[in-house]
Formats: sequence, C-alpha cells, structure tokens
Amino acid sequence: MSKQLIFPFDSDQYPKINNFFYSSNNEVLINIIKDSICADNNENFFIYGERDSGKSFLLQAICNEYSANGRKSIYIPMAKAINMQANMLENLNDLDAVCIDDFTKFYHSTEWQIAFFNLINQCVLSKCSLYVSSDEGISEGVVFTDLMSRIKKMHVYEVKKIADGELSQALKFCAERNGINLNNEVINYLTTRETRIFNKLFLLIKEIDLLSAQEKRKITVPFVKEMLKRIN
Repeated sequence: MSKQLIFPFDSDQYPKINNFFYSSNNEVLINIIKDSICADNNENFFIYGERDSGKSFLLQAICNEYSANGRKSIYIPMAKAINMQANMLENLNDLDAVCIDDFTKFYHSTEWQIAFFNLINQCVLSKCSLYVSSDEGISEGVVFTDLMSRIKKMHVYEVKKIADGELSQALKFCAERNGINLNNEVINYLTTRETRIFNKLFLLIKEIDLLSAQEKRKITVPFVKEMLKRIN
C-alpha cells in the first residue's frame, strides 16, 4: 500500500522519473534527483524553469518514486493550497520528502512564507528532503530576508524547456510510454500544423488516441485531420 499522504488535492499517479523526457541539457539535474531519492540524508532543492518546462510533472514523479520505494511523501500544488490554511505545512518534516509546486505563490502571503520558513528549519533537523519548484530563479525582495537566506542554501537547478528541435522526439517518447502508437508522419503533421507547446500537443494526442479506440481506427494523418475538425 502506498505511504504517500492524501491531501485535499488530486495527485497524478502516472508521472515517474523514467517517463520524464529530458535532453542532455537536463541530464545532470535528473541524475542528481535520482540519487537524492535513494539517499538517507536530507537534500533541499530549488528547481526553477519556464512555464510548461515539466516542473509539476517532475515533482509528482519524485513523490511517486518515494512512494514506490515505500517511503512517505507529499506533493503540494500551491495554486490550490494557497487558498487553504498555511498550517497544513506543520509537522511535514516527519515525511521523507515534501514537494512544493510553484514557490511564486508565496510572494503575497506572509502567513505562508512563515509556514514555509518553519518547514525548512524543521526539515534541516530531520531526514525530510524538500523539492521546491518556481517559474522564476531566486530574486531578492520577493520574500522576507531570513526565508530568502534559507532558500539560497538549497541546491538550485534550472530545468530546461523542451526545445523546438526536440519536440517530435519528446512526443514519440511520451506516446510510447502511454501505449499510443504514432508514426513519424502523424507526429510531423501535428508538430507543423498545431501548437508548438508540448503539454497542449500531448493532451491533443491523448484525445486523438481515445477517439481512435472508440472508433476502432488506426491513428493516421487522414484520421487526425478528421478528428481535429471534430475537436476544434
């Protein structure tokens, strides 16, 4: 049975480190994260990158890897949690890992900043590791001074967004991980005629795959053209 705690928000069980597409630009970060998951000592990470660079997927994958190893973890999406009580961060240092998604949500809440500051201090004294994501790198003046000082002591890494030249490779990789059979012709058609944003393209592919199963038809360029007219 999973030891991942249940909080009042959904957690996607699909993300795994091995399901995360990464190029050589992110290889160092991924290897360090893999090592940290297996380590007994606590490590604190501040992971920043552009929107849609895969930070949320990565943090959920980290939680799922901890759970798969029989260790306790929690994923907290601040977009939802910011509207709740900040005391939900209390006593989380009893876990093996806490993943907090979107540090920028703390900017306008002193209450949450204090709660996060206390959590960092508690984790330093325990074996709980912290993984924090942000759309921005570390900036002075956005949170109170002592909190910023603690954050600067974390391991800071940037996760690189999927480059245009890697888009087809990334789609094929993720489609295969989801059991979706896409040939190169279909991938080329989608990447040259639809959005270049990976997340949106992948959601589109999943929708096309569902329609393919419902209609018992293979995913071909003519089928994709037909389905796009229906979807749009």
